[in-house]
Amino acid sequence: MGYFRLHKSRGILPGIRINLSKSGPSLSLGPAGARLNIGPKGIRTTVGLPGSGLSSINRKSWLSLSDKSEPAISQSDVDAITPRTNLMKTTLLVILAAAVGFIVVAMAVNPG
Repeated sequence: MGYFRLHKSRGILPGIRINLSKSGPSLSLGPAGARLNIGPKGIRTTVGLPGSGLSSINRKSWLSLSDKSEPAISQSDVDAITPRTNLMKTTLLVILAAAVGFIVVAMAVNPG
């Protein structure tokens, strides 16, 4: 028995796409052949030769990015990592907020 697939993609700016699917919204950045996708399941990078069918995909789930089962590290290591982690979270939030802002502006300029 088959299944239904729901997917809609819309370009916001050159190299930036917002994608909507059953699993949730995602943001794609980069040109064809070198794309970064940030979505509800994690981060996916795709590098390939456009038109050839050859590509390499690397997936990182949000769970693996926040895996707590790693060996204990020292407090100085935690202090060194924390600013970068906060910067990454802030950067992701800014990118998503900008994408939503672009969508709102695009819909206001081009209704329907």
